Amino acid sequence: MPLVRVASTARQLYGTDIVLVVTNGYFSTRCAPLATQLHIHLTDRRALATRASDGRP
Repeated sequence: MPLVRVASTARQLYGTDIVLVVTNGYFSTRCAPLATQLHIHLTDRRALATRASDGRP
């Protein structure tokens, strides 16, 4: 499972507390519940477009 690898790698290798996965596409429907369980923040195309139009960083 790629999300499990991302969470594990980010936390162990970089010592992070927050894991953010960004895509210019979309996540599968199975990703959201797993990301919540693993405390991973997901940002997809829709969220990127919203941030770009709002001028938020």
